[in-house]
Amino acid sequence: LLTKAYEEASNSIFEKAAKESQLAGMGTTMVLVYVRDGSAFVANVGDSRASSTVSPTIGSSPRTTPS
Repeated sequence: LLTKAYEEASNSIFEKAAKESQLAGMGTTMVLVYVRDGSAFVANVGDSRASSTVSPTIGSSPRTTPS
């Protein structure tokens, strides 16, 4: 599923750049996150990257360090 989404986006951009000379050499970066059954699958293409943070304000309990 992730591979298909990337290929479709990449092909669309490549085709548009091929038709319009001012877009020659155009590329893209992509970050895609697919969440299913409590797991997240991340795909990065190009210079962009996904980051993950855990915050007590987003439905999780504060983490404590034992003394």
